[in-house]
Amino acid sequence: MKSKSLLGGILFVVGAAIGAGILVLPIVTAAGGFWFAMLLLFICGAFMLLSALTILEITVAQKGNSDLTSMAKKTLGRAGQVFTWFAYLIMLYSLICAYITGGADIIGNVANRLRPNSLTNTQAIFAFVIIFGSVFMIFKARKMDWINRFLMLAVVVSFFFLVLLLFPETHVSQLHIGQGTYLLSSVTLVIFAYNYHFIIPTLSAYYEYDVKKLRRILIGGTGIVFLVYTLWTYLVHTIVPVTGEGGLTMMTQLDAPLPRLSQALGEVLSASLIAKGFLWFSFFAILTSFLGASISISHFLYDGLSFRRTALHTLLVALLSFVPPVLFILYYPPGFILALTYGGLSVALVLCILPAWIAWKTRYKKHIPSDYRVAGGKLPLLILLLGSVAILGFEIAEGFNILPQPACVLEHNLYLVDPIGE
Repeated sequence: MKSKSLLGGILFVVGAAIGAGILVLPIVTAAGGFWFAMLLLFICGAFMLLSALTILEITVAQKGNSDLTSMAKKTLGRAGQVFTWFAYLIMLYSLICAYITGGADIIGNVANRLRPNSLTNTQAIFAFVIIFGSVFMIFKARKMDWINRFLMLAVVVSFFFLVLLLFPETHVSQLHIGQGTYLLSSVTLVIFAYNYHFIIPTLSAYYEYDVKKLRRILIGGTGIVFLVYTLWTYLVHTIVPVTGEGGLTMMTQLDAPLPRLSQALGEVLSASLIAKGFLWFSFFAILTSFLGASISISHFLYDGLSFRRTALHTLLVALLSFVPPVLFILYYPPGFILALTYGGLSVALVLCILPAWIAWKTRYKKHIPSDYRVAGGKLPLLILLLGSVAILGFEIAEGFNILPQPACVLEHNLYLVDPIGE
């Protein structure tokens, strides 16, 4: 039998992880400075790798169960399965909200540059969903695979194009020495950027549950993602000012930060080509993530609702997939960064807490045998559980403006609380 490529699996992980989350990493980590940002990227990458290895453990222990809901039913019972089903659905809705928000921002920005005031934000949202949502729902699996390959190639090409253009313009002296505690409010979003775990059951089946190879794939893939994120953060931090009007720190307060970052790169380097290149990279990255989330939620709804691939059921799945996120965005417009933060919270719940809980039950209550266990006994599971609770705590503290923040952010938040000012 022909051995399946280790490199192919690693690239699959990298492709699943690198998407919309990479775009705002330099913005949300700017206040802490590059070195603290790199440390946060490493810690969050290690945390999500631990989560991935835990999902690998329960996948190997429950061969044949292709998703967390099936695994939850076997270990947590019917109530646990229902809870997992709704938690997973909320996570997918959160991801789709983030991708629609970011995609609509770019479409609206481009359209209004070509013809001022030609497209409102609501129209951009509907345009993005109707064009790309319908395409992803109509095409069959084989065509979707080719679309995914094309989008991934576009992401890779546009990223390396940007790196080649930006690297000669970097200035190491511009690296900001920030305050590490400013990054506590960014933990959730960085966690979101390492989200690739939904492919692990499929990947495990493809590699015939070869634990040794699968561990290498997950570790190697996460390592490459960390290096890419670090490189991108370094490039932006050494080119765009961190402080001041139009700086990276102020961009965290914008509903649509990506067009502003594109503009800032173009202004600093006096090159419209770089600004356009960043917008294309952003668009392809968001579209790739949107494709993955759309496929995931459609399969999830088909299986969960026992639907068949008829025209009526396809229409119902499309409506159930996109109408709730669109309504949420229209009636409670969160902005791209906040939408990604919501996605990060749902990722922490579904991809960190639930796998640890299922693994605990699998090991110590059900005593289900497995060919693989994460080393360290109960400690890794406790790290996942307590770490996820800490992530939730950071977001609650952020909501009450308790976490340390740069002065410009504090002033902005105070203005939101008391718009009358004096």
